[in-house]
Amino acid sequence: MTPKHQRPLRDGHRLAPGTRLALEFYVEDRVLEGVWLNRRTVIPQLGELGLDLVLSPNVPNLSS
Repeated sequence: MTPKHQRPLRDGHRLAPGTRLALEFYVEDRVLEGVWLNRRTVIPQLGELGLDLVLSPNVPNLSS
């Protein structure tokens, strides 16, 4: 990760305090699978970002 990405999100991207933040998981399946496999770590980290909105596709369980 670059130094920019190691700083708090608003600081690293020079966002105003009132700027609303959203994260959309429109990514390759492999990336989304990695997030899901590591969800016990990733979800608390996402909570620390202070996001106003997180969007993610509904991934059906195809193995059943």
